[in-house]
Amino acid sequence: MTSPDSSPFPYEAPVSAELFARGRGVTPGGVNSPV
Repeated sequence: MTSPDSSPFPYEAPVSAELFARGRGVTPGGVNSPV
């Protein structure tokens, strides 16, 4: 990590966010779930 404007993993963040949102929508008993 020598570049101050470069993320260590600029490609993994959006993927993780998408998987998290998808998993939260499929998995029952989520944080925003009334169950």
